[in-house]
Amino acid sequence: VVSRCKLDIRTRGLTVLFEIIKTHGDSFRPHWWRDLFNILFRIFDIMKLPEHQLEKNEWMTTTCNHA
Repeated sequence: VVSRCKLDIRTRGLTVLFEIIKTHGDSFRPHWWRDLFNILFRIFDIMKLPEHQLEKNEWMTTTCNHA
């Protein structure tokens, strides 16, 4: 179970990240986009793992829905 504090931090972190992308993404250089993709891919890559089904369900209903 994800603690409320961790959820707040993840939610705020994703909010800030996507606001930066929306505001400044048009000025990103190609290598910045590659780095950003690698970061985002790692955040959402947890969904491919077969174990930790409870964590995946909670992640889908909290963090992923927010993104």
